[in-house]
Amino acid sequence: MSGSLAGDVRRYPLGAQLGEAPVWCAKSRRLWFVDIRAPALYALDPATGVMDRHDFDKLLGMVVLARDGLLVGHGHSVLHFDPATGATRLLAELPAPNSAIRVNDAKVGPDGSLWCGTMRDGGGAPDGALYRIFADGTVRTLLSGIAVPNALAFSPDGAFVYFTDTREGTILRGDARADLPGFAPFAPRDIAPGRPDGATVDAKGFLWVTRTGGSAVARIDPAGRLDRLVTLPVSQPTSCAFGGEDLTTLFVTTARQRLSPEALAAEPAAGDVLAFDTDAVGIAEHAFGA
Repeated sequence: MSGSLAGDVRRYPLGAQLGEAPVWCAKSRRLWFVDIRAPALYALDPATGVMDRHDFDKLLGMVVLARDGLLVGHGHSVLHFDPATGATRLLAELPAPNSAIRVNDAKVGPDGSLWCGTMRDGGGAPDGALYRIFADGTVRTLLSGIAVPNALAFSPDGAFVYFTDTREGTILRGDARADLPGFAPFAPRDIAPGRPDGATVDAKGFLWVTRTGGSAVARIDPAGRLDRLVTLPVSQPTSCAFGGEDLTTLFVTTARQRLSPEALAAEPAAGDVLAFDTDAVGIAEHAFGA
């Protein structure tokens, strides 16, 4: 295992309260992501630093690619969104045992279905769940009793799915091809500083996990061992995604919520999008319905 500072960290200023859910679109050469609290959806052009913004009226928990646009987590619903027109249509409404339930973290699986978590906003109680949503809008419950669903990612061959409840901290791995994944412990909660948040995988099957509260991204090998710890200049990295022309750039969303004025002065990049080059190659994200 080796640890290092992220070399030549590029900063795309934004000051998001809770930046999340980055996903690279190769067709548009844009990084899509959300500020859950704004609530707003952004498209970043890394070549120019320009960010297009689309505003919404409910907390925006995630964004993923779809065959004909994007899917966004809007409150406790999942909407199809057309970036060209701004039009939305409902795909699925997820169970909400209380009014504070919202979508948090999602990834599209190799078969084109959406794996999507819900939580009570703020993560105060295990009221959330993990669902799988199919192209026809059918919803299947995979796990319940979740406080803060995160770290959804799929191995390059599509055999495994990764997941964590950030409050508990253990990273789990399950059978992505089964009706129920049968999650089992993969990496312990104390494998790296902080707690696991959003994640992605590279072409060799290594899991890259942001460590909120730990100022780092951890690279975990396919056997569940810490391979590398990359230190970042922010305390709350929230999620990551490979992008760029050759999928070797790691983009990291960050947050500034609940930071004191003194903490914000010490980490001016909090809430911005960060990016750094790696010696790894990512894999293209799957699109819903494809």
